[in-house]
Amino acid sequence: MNKLLLVASKQNKYLGQLDKIIKESSFECKYAFIEDNFSYENYIIYSFTKLGDINKNVINNKFYQNYKSKLEVQQLLSNNNIATPKILYKINNEAYLKENKHEGLVKLINNIHQIDIDDYYLEEVIYGIESKYYFVFDKLFDKNKEIIDKNLLKLANDIKKTLYLEVFSFDVINKENINYVIDVNISPGFYKSDISRSYFINKVKDIKR
Repeated sequence: MNKLLLVASKQNKYLGQLDKIIKESSFECKYAFIEDNFSYENYIIYSFTKLGDINKNVINNKFYQNYKSKLEVQQLLSNNNIATPKILYKINNEAYLKENKHEGLVKLINNIHQIDIDDYYLEEVIYGIESKYYFVFDKLFDKNKEIIDKNLLKLANDIKKTLYLEVFSFDVINKENINYVIDVNISPGFYKSDISRSYFINKVKDIKR
């Protein structure tokens, strides 16, 4: 049976999601802050922040070896024929202003002078039906159930292969039967999805590295 170490930053606004994982684990599970010195020997690591030294026991290890910003992730998806909103370089009517880091600020704007954009990028606004999915070691879930829809499974596996991820969540907007990927979260906490969190915990317990 493995031990799980959740690594986060003290600046993380969503530490409650770590508490749920710890509370529901039937094996040793705790978290450490990247700002502190911590020992990770004999632990499986699931990180909620950008890691420094990488070892084979890190979930999403290949992604962390070649870490991509939020903008770079969206560009990679687009370059691999995954539908995403267009990256904009000027505003005609409105746009989303996105902070170029994971779990960063997202703001709908119509005036570029509203904020300093040095660490941000602009993305087109797409209106449609928004949904969130959780990909956990080759199974796909929404908030309440496992997803077996072939199109969504293909999309999830395309994201997995493009970004070298084992566990992630992603948000899509469906417009005219096209699923546009508007965000990929490389370290979801499964806060609103009991079924995906439970599956994650059970898989980590016996994962072999």
